[in-house]
Amino acid sequence: MSIVWVTASGSASSCFRHARRLDLDGYLEALARRHTIASAWSQFTAHTHAVLGPVSTQPVPRVPFDLAGPDNTDELWHAHRLVVTANLLGLPAVSVPVGTTAGGLPQGVQIIAGRYHEALCLRLAGILEDAGPTLTPIDPRTAH
Repeated sequence: MSIVWVTASGSASSCFRHARRLDLDGYLEALARRHTIASAWSQFTAHTHAVLGPVSTQPVPRVPFDLAGPDNTDELWHAHRLVVTANLLGLPAVSVPVGTTAGGLPQGVQIIAGRYHEALCLRLAGILEDAGPTLTPIDPRTAH
């Protein structure tokens, strides 16, 4: 057996330093908490087939916002809580661009469905794309 040590630099290294270290009991507690949240989402999506929400609850930050320190990392995680939730629980989700801000920054919505309902996410995303305006790429140097 061989062991590979992965080293991180830049923002990844900052995230690892910011993260809480877990022992076995802490890891099992985190898994139990994840299971509790997943069960609640499963019950919710049994009656509500999909959730439509923002990709981010704040405007797109300037690059390299996330490299400025742990407080900025926390702010990004909080602003993207639906993205984090979908990833944490392994839920099907899709982000759809819906336009730009007055400053030219992209805006989008996210559709999250219950487990194993990927087709529903894609079908709803298609409906939103068809109903929305034709979007063209933005020049990130001039946006803001």
